[in-house]
Amino acid sequence: MNYYLAIDIGASSGRHILFWKEEMQIHMLEVYRFVNESEKIKNYECWNIDKLFHNIIKGMKVCHNLKKIPCAMAIDTWGVDYVLLDDVGELLNECICYRDHSFDHVMDEVFHIISKEELYEHTGIQFQQFNTIYQLYEMSKRIDLKKANHFLMIPDYMIYLLTGVTVNEYTNATTTQLLNAKTHMWDETILERLHIPCNIFHEVIMPGTCIGTLRHDIVNEIGFQTKVWACASHDTGSAFLVPDNEDSIIISSGTWSLIGIHRATPLINQESRMCNYTNEGGWHTIRYLKNIMGLWMLQEVQRNLDYVYTFTELCELGKQSEPISTVIDVNDYRFLKPTNMIKAIDTYCTEKGLAQPKSIGQYVQCICRSLAFAYKDAIKELEQLNKRTYLNITVIGGGVQNEYLNCLISEICERPVIRGTIEATALGNAMCQMIANREFDNLQEARACELVVHTRKEAEK
Repeated sequence: MNYYLAIDIGASSGRHILFWKEEMQIHMLEVYRFVNESEKIKNYECWNIDKLFHNIIKGMKVCHNLKKIPCAMAIDTWGVDYVLLDDVGELLNECICYRDHSFDHVMDEVFHIISKEELYEHTGIQFQQFNTIYQLYEMSKRIDLKKANHFLMIPDYMIYLLTGVTVNEYTNATTTQLLNAKTHMWDETILERLHIPCNIFHEVIMPGTCIGTLRHDIVNEIGFQTKVWACASHDTGSAFLVPDNEDSIIISSGTWSLIGIHRATPLINQESRMCNYTNEGGWHTIRYLKNIMGLWMLQEVQRNLDYVYTFTELCELGKQSEPISTVIDVNDYRFLKPTNMIKAIDTYCTEKGLAQPKSIGQYVQCICRSLAFAYKDAIKELEQLNKRTYLNITVIGGGVQNEYLNCLISEICERPVIRGTIEATALGNAMCQMIANREFDNLQEARACELVVHTRKEAEK
């Protein structure tokens, strides 16, 4: 039996999940899970990259202990964040988190060098203050980029630590706003205009490429050897592999909400730019979508309340609370990394002359309704830009479990909501590996399989 290890690391947690095929079923077993959160390092909001890698190794050891050795593995993470390495492979910079405020106002500086129109024409990527292009431009003021030899996105770096091979995977590279949408290569025009050295970037490889095998020291530590593949290493890229319905709009619902569709080719025109839609790379497709705030706001409310409520309990409070009509702009910058989310909502309401929530339930209701209205606006744009109507919405990811939010989405967006796969990202990661390893002839065959979920207790029998 061939086991495939999907390591899926999000902005709040990571997990190691084993997948295997039996006839027309894909079986799934979560073997390890860990918390991931940014922390202050040298006055910057950063990811603890050493801790991340430690957890990757720890989860791989669990596979060995369970005597379930994967024949292949792949890693996906969130997008935009990166590291720079010198000529001996040492880190030149802290791995700064996209929620750090040091590049809040860098976009306008970049637009003085290369216009929004030209940038969108080249890349087709949504303008967001934390895109890699703005992070890297800000970084160039603090360190000499000529000292860098390697630019690696987070999953690229983790794979480098495992294999010693330096590559840039396509789907995650598209989130940088530095990749040309037509050539799928690093855009030298943009890089040269911003005085970013072109030589630090590597060959762009596609999902389904075999990168190599584990370094000998890693093998000695974890107890097995395996092949390392490139999946769609941007987590949303892997998640978008799973739904199979051309009449459905996809919402990948997690810390962020990624709402969009598959297209055969990029859609790059003035209307698309004005609506701030993005053309990110996918598995032989373009993921045409918009990045919208997600469950982060609820996660932060939960944290502000010292985790006395579970997510389910919070949503029940929202459902039972007195109705509140206040709708906030969930994409407002102040909700990106506030000290206190509840106070940030209060400040926003005061500034906009809106009624403030008066209870925990009303804060939850306000957030969930505001998310649903943001989705409604995005769907209207999506249909206008693509000149077609979509019959329903497929929700995938952790948000599948948020029944309160999904009911609001259906009500406010006026169409049925299909509850998809909770672990869509990990499943898409594994599908990439399985297709590349010829377990399936194509994606349609993989999608047609029934998903069977196993528990650790079953695995340990």
